[in-house]
Amino acid sequence: MGLSDLVNGAKDLFFDAIGKASKAFPGASHLMHVGMIGALPYAAGRYIANKAGLGKYSAIAGFASAAAAEMLWRFGIEPSSPYDHPEAGLYDWIGSGEALVGAAATHYAITSRKKKQP
Repeated sequence: MGLSDLVNGAKDLFFDAIGKASKAFPGASHLMHVGMIGALPYAAGRYIANKAGLGKYSAIAGFASAAAAEMLWRFGIEPSSPYDHPEAGLYDWIGSGEALVGAAATHYAITSRKKKQP
């Protein structure tokens, strides 16, 4: 078993897991896009910016991280997956919107919580 076999096996397992999770219930693929490509990268980017002493720019870092995750998915990972449908261009834009919704919802959750604290 060579390195390429190992990489291809891991890639197949990744795409199988994504495929199963996206079909778990109606709307699961949209929820995954909102959370995994919008919310999580936003929160990670914001956290890293705060830890780096750039708290003033943490929201920008969060949105930039979510945008980078969407671009990585859309132009890097998804085209090589068995679930890509290049003819369905509208759904790519819907996915971008879902990522924005995830990032915006996370931003709202974080900033509204900070305003309520004394």
